[in-house]
Amino acid sequence: MEMLVIIGIALVLMVYVVKSMSTTHVSDIYQPPPATAPLHPDARYQRLSQHVQAAVVRGARVQSQDGRSAVVVYGKPVNHVLHAILSIFMLGLWLFVWVPMAIFGGERRELLSVDDYGHISTQRL
Repeated sequence: MEMLVIIGIALVLMVYVVKSMSTTHVSDIYQPPPATAPLHPDARYQRLSQHVQAAVVRGARVQSQDGRSAVVVYGKPVNHVLHAILSIFMLGLWLFVWVPMAIFGGERRELLSVDDYGHISTQRL
C-alpha cells in the first residue's frame, strides 16, 4: 500500500513538472513597437489574427473571435466516465492516473485581446 502511495505521488509530480515545462504563452510572440496613435480597426484585427494563428500553430483551437478579442483553448477535456469505468474494473488502481489528469489535464482557455494601439494582452480564463 505504501508503494502505491509513493507511485501516486511520483506520478503527480511528474505530470506537474511536464505541464510547467511545456507552457508557452502568447505574450512570448514578437510585438511591434508601440504605436503613438490609435490604429485602424483593420490593423488591430490583423495583429490579433497573427497572435491567434501563432496559438493555433502551438496546438490551440479558436473557441470564439471578434474584432477585439479571441478565446483560444488548449488541450482536450478529460473523459471522466471512461476513467470511472477503468477505476472500477482495476479496483481503484486507475485512480492514480485519473486524479492527476483531473487536476492538471483538461482544457485551458486564454483570452487574447487587442487595445486601440495594437497591444495584445493575454489573460487565462
